[in-house]
Amino acid sequence: MILTDSDPAVDSAVRQVFPESYPIHCAYHITQNLHKNLRKILGDSYKQFLANFYTCRNTLTQSTFEKRFEALLEEYPAAKSYLDVLYKSKHFWAHCFTNFKFTGGMIATSRVEAMNACLKRLLYNSDVSLCELVFQIQQLLDGQDKQQEYDFWRLAIPSIKHQVKANFLFTKVDSCIEQFLTPKMLKMQRDEINQSVYYAAKCDTLDSNKDEDEDKEEKNDEGEKEKGKEKEKDDDNENKVNE
Repeated sequence: MILTDSDPAVDSAVRQVFPESYPIHCAYHITQNLHKNLRKILGDSYKQFLANFYTCRNTLTQSTFEKRFEALLEEYPAAKSYLDVLYKSKHFWAHCFTNFKFTGGMIATSRVEAMNACLKRLLYNSDVSLCELVFQIQQLLDGQDKQQEYDFWRLAIPSIKHQVKANFLFTKVDSCIEQFLTPKMLKMQRDEINQSVYYAAKCDTLDSNKDEDEDKEEKNDEGEKEKGKEKEKDDDNENKVNE
């Protein structure tokens, strides 16, 4: 299975180069294309149209899908021309056709799009070298690995409940930092606040007799030092008297 952005050329290439694979259209890109082509045409009824379209798209049986798609054409005649084009590729986006293919639960290219967005922010200049591009990609991957390690470590710590928001013990701190920190830094700080309540304090008991012996040894050492100083003073005084 290969997720695509609904580009017919990509679908054709997938079928030729990977004949045993199956192209599936990304739900996010389908929504973006609907926004682009039908939002202005449908106006105020677009929001309801979108809900009806995805009800149709998520239908489990092909017969029900056909009935609901026909209902869309009748209820929104202004969208008929675009829906007719979309209907031709129904095998790649309608759930009643794609649910027989293994997709791993994926219906969108969200992870790839997130990667592209990060790279666009990092590489604002198109004249960057290949080495720099590889370096930026590696940095991004390293950051994702560290985040996964942190998530695994956090979930491994036993806790009574999962803290979704900043803990109620630190509401004043949270309201204060919210005024001064940027959104990214604020999220990092809140994560640390939430994580702090997961720590379990462990009290180690010490041997009282051992502590007493150590205290006595320290006092004896201090007493011997003081005696040594007093003896030195007495010797100095005797030497002065003899002189």
